[in-house]
Amino acid sequence: MKKIKKKELKSLEKKIDYLFAAPLLLEQALTHRSIKTELGDYERLEFLGDSIVGFVVASELYKRFPQSSEGTLSKLKAELVSGKNLAKIAKKEGFGAYLRLNIGENKNASFLADIFESIIGAVYCDGGFTPASSLVRRLLNDSIQETKGIGGKKDYKSLLQIVCQKLYQKPPTYKIVKTSGPDHKPFFTAVVAIQNQQHGDGEGRTKKAAEQVAAKMALENIETEQQ
Repeated sequence: MKKIKKKELKSLEKKIDYLFAAPLLLEQALTHRSIKTELGDYERLEFLGDSIVGFVVASELYKRFPQSSEGTLSKLKAELVSGKNLAKIAKKEGFGAYLRLNIGENKNASFLADIFESIIGAVYCDGGFTPASSLVRRLLNDSIQETKGIGGKKDYKSLLQIVCQKLYQKPPTYKIVKTSGPDHKPFFTAVVAIQNQQHGDGEGRTKKAAEQVAAKMALENIETEQQ
């Protein structure tokens, strides 16, 4: 069993730039359920942190992307608060080094996502919403910046698929309508249709790239229509 030393807690407090009035909350946030103590484990704090992270991310997206639809914002939020993304951030911040669990347990990515949220929950319980929300924004700022607006991480086709299923109950269809340039370096033009009506077109060095540009235009046109 890994024990957490006071100097380790101080190290983590410095890392997250927050000093706990009740350090036991931070220790609980780092304790896996495989360890039975009177202190308890991180699961309740994780539950609380999950809600706080979701709210803060939703609020940030709402403010940063005022032209994006509910469907677009939901897609971006799902990516940002996913276990995969939170685990990546927790790993980058070195949170895993502070996790307390039985030696027989194998650390995995889900543990990292868990303690990301439990730390947020602990900060909230100790100091309230302001420091907790500030920490969420700071830790997730780079990921939010990388969303690049309407299409998230440039996966416009996946996003258009979700929007079309929600609005029209039918997926979009793509067609390459033109190929130009030499054989070794072709240039493609794609169009995307929704309910048999063209909603966008795009060009690219590959068919997939052209379809992504067409999907982006379709998303922008749909948002304009929905306003």
